[in-house]
Amino acid sequence: MSLSALQTRLFLAPLQGKTTVFLVADRRTNLLLGKLVLSSLVANGTSCIILDTDAFYASNSELLAEGISRPDLGNLRLYVPKVGTTSEEAALELFKGYGGRAVIIDNLNSFYHTLSSENRSSAGRKLTFLVALLSFLGHANGTTVFVTTYEREKPTIPRHTRPFSGLGDVSISTRCAGDRLILECESGTTWPDGTLSFSIPSSISRVVSP
Repeated sequence: MSLSALQTRLFLAPLQGKTTVFLVADRRTNLLLGKLVLSSLVANGTSCIILDTDAFYASNSELLAEGISRPDLGNLRLYVPKVGTTSEEAALELFKGYGGRAVIIDNLNSFYHTLSSENRSSAGRKLTFLVALLSFLGHANGTTVFVTTYEREKPTIPRHTRPFSGLGDVSISTRCAGDRLILECESGTTWPDGTLSFSIPSSISRVVSP
């Protein structure tokens, strides 16, 4: 996804130093969002670490990396937890590779299920703490954090636990409409009218079918 300097600024500037939770409708939407985020970070010269909880980025790496030069790819670190990795080990690996980079966590649904398999009663608290810590780091040093969660795969969480969409500073609903990727702010402060859209290139649209 080729972005102009203006498009990159429009997308990234309001999210700088914040933790943004993107609610995605399906995997196609998530893939297009991932392409948008990575293209924007590369265009902005920002390095990034990705916690790929269910290997979604890894399994779609060819499409996500299309158009990104090898030197720029070197600034993107992908971490896929191995089978049997505990949530604490995954979080530690994330912070070890953090180093002031932008952070992508894909996705909260899978990460919550991992936490629940370890200890269901504390899963919500651990997830809330992790996102809150990332948010604190973002406020402290300007790090931008992108988190995705699938709207249609919301797990049953305890009543006292905040919904995934409320864990960050900003919540954005993300969907596809025709040849457009639509971003609509649900909470927090973003763009002037709260909405932003990007054209989906036909080359990507043909590959990423609905």
